[in-house]
Amino acid sequence: MYQIYNFDQWQKYLKIPQNELINLVRKFDWKRGLPGGWLVYAPPRCVTAYGDGSLYNDEGRAREKLYNQTAWRASTPASYCTSAFKTAPLPNKFISSGIMKAMRDLLRKNGVMVTDTTCTGMWCNYYERPADNIAGHTDDEDYYQKNYQRETVFVSFTIYEDELFDTFNLARFQIMREEGWRDIPLPHLSLMIMSGSCEHRVLKANKDTFRPRYNITFRTPVSKEEDLIKNYRFFSNFGRYYRQAYILYVPPKAFLQLPPKNTKLEYKGLATAKDSQGNRYKLNMDNSYTSKAIKYYSEYDYIYLQLNTEKSREDLLNKLEVKSAPATTTNEALEILIKQEILYN
Repeated sequence: MYQIYNFDQWQKYLKIPQNELINLVRKFDWKRGLPGGWLVYAPPRCVTAYGDGSLYNDEGRAREKLYNQTAWRASTPASYCTSAFKTAPLPNKFISSGIMKAMRDLLRKNGVMVTDTTCTGMWCNYYERPADNIAGHTDDEDYYQKNYQRETVFVSFTIYEDELFDTFNLARFQIMREEGWRDIPLPHLSLMIMSGSCEHRVLKANKDTFRPRYNITFRTPVSKEEDLIKNYRFFSNFGRYYRQAYILYVPPKAFLQLPPKNTKLEYKGLATAKDSQGNRYKLNMDNSYTSKAIKYYSEYDYIYLQLNTEKSREDLLNKLEVKSAPATTTNEALEILIKQEILYN
């Protein structure tokens, strides 16, 4: 299922000039080269993401912030390392521009259940080079909210850098149909509603037909009341590819000289981390998955390191009053969640 609305079909909602809306997107915190789920893979495009668990009304006003940090397993093979990320709220001027009201009204017209959690996560892509792309995938994880038909639904917003409404050289966006991949035209300032179970991709462009394009997908988490862990995972998931990690939690084997527990160490490479007093601790760069995680994350920018928690998983789950959590929600991720539950409740 997909439905495309051109700008003339939703512009009545916009409270600011369209060029101002575009300039707000240009100023997003775009990153390129962030480590991916397998470390060596970085998204082949510029990315960023926004959402901190806050609820938003139709006018884009926020309430009930949930998270200032989220966390996920640092990489698929580095199962004993956790990467943590600082969240960011939805950009205020952008989300209160009228776009939230537009999206929700269009979703309602398509029979989609709308609440104050709807479209409160933003996955953002900037295809600034002809070779930029995104591989075929679906967006129907179990931490996304389902509609009445038990489907995940998201909204995709397209902006072309040249700001032209002409339909020449549109992005090579495709969806999978029974007959194979099908081209779907995405005009400037269009909003597309699509089922998360629909496989889709963006192909590389030819140099002579390329138009740089911003794409923002608005997604909806399972509510905190329905499932706290799934809600937290929703806002943790995009950290792997779309936000810059600021700290890695690592096992003791990461160090040749063990630092004190609960000590945050600054790491800028050269196999040595230091604490706030200047004390230095050598790392064990033995080419293990742990050392590779440290290497790839720190090569993008300096990070902080800290030893894994010694608290048992059972104790952490009991404090959250839940029975289980997927392995990618590590013990350190659970502990970060517990601290925020205390902070915001």
